[in-house]
Amino acid sequence: MPPPATALAIRYAPRKTGGNSKNTGGKLRSKHYGIQKMEGRYILAGNIVETQHHYHWYPGARVRLRKCLYALEEGVVRYTKEVSVPNPHSLEAVELVTKLLKGVLLYQTFVQWSLPCLGTSL
Repeated sequence: MPPPATALAIRYAPRKTGGNSKNTGGKLRSKHYGIQKMEGRYILAGNIVETQHHYHWYPGARVRLRKCLYALEEGVVRYTKEVSVPNPHSLEAVELVTKLLKGVLLYQTFVQWSLPCLGTSL
């Protein structure tokens, strides 16, 4: 005859099993934004000069902007700060220029390209 149901022994697990943990997403690789070629460095056509997420540097002479700034021709990298006059109907003018004090100039950094000096070794 089987024992009554109330007299059955119940065995519990000695430890909890491993469950899900929070924040299990893997680490993301960095985007390596920033300056790729320093000022005065000789670059070839198509070389990436800057990588950026937002506009920190603007394309100047013989430099194009797509996902990053890159050289159109070979030469030497130059960085210049120039006075910027935005279009009065642009969003930049509405947000930024209206907050500037009267008489204060707005400067932007441009990436330029120049011919290498002849007669010097690179």
